[in-house]
Amino acid sequence: MSKVVTFGPNSTPVEGLASLTLTMPPLNFLADYKEVDEGPGRVLYTDISSPREQPATLRIAQTSRANVYAGSTIDPMVFLPNKKGTDTIVELRQIVAVTDTEDSTFLEMFPVRIAVTTTYPDTSYLTANALESLLLQVVAAHFEQGAATVDSGLTLLSHGVVKKS
Repeated sequence: MSKVVTFGPNSTPVEGLASLTLTMPPLNFLADYKEVDEGPGRVLYTDISSPREQPATLRIAQTSRANVYAGSTIDPMVFLPNKKGTDTIVELRQIVAVTDTEDSTFLEMFPVRIAVTTTYPDTSYLTANALESLLLQVVAAHFEQGAATVDSGLTLLSHGVVKKS
């Protein structure tokens, strides 16, 4: 007998839409990111390709979690033998500048922060491919129903529309 790992939703196909399109350039850690702070399970990088007055940072951190089941509704009878797990956060912070091509004195700036946090048990049942699939589901939640690109979904979210129709 072999074990079968089954994830929750099976994602009913969307008629007329086979896949989503998201262009994602790779980050050049060797050229652009330099470590500015480090501690147990965490590293803070600064992006040296960003202007000095517009600092950009990337934080990657992991901590151990004693009980991944805390706050869940899973019946304790079906818990894994080991309840330990890991919390991981990948967080990007940037300062965005707005200028005017006709008015050299115009400058406005604002901060942006985007983070993805994952919590998962320490088990071989959860593979890198499975985590990737789950991460992509979170990214797909930013898309509008039936749209192949993310722009319309992000536009709705930026206007406070969080309900999917």
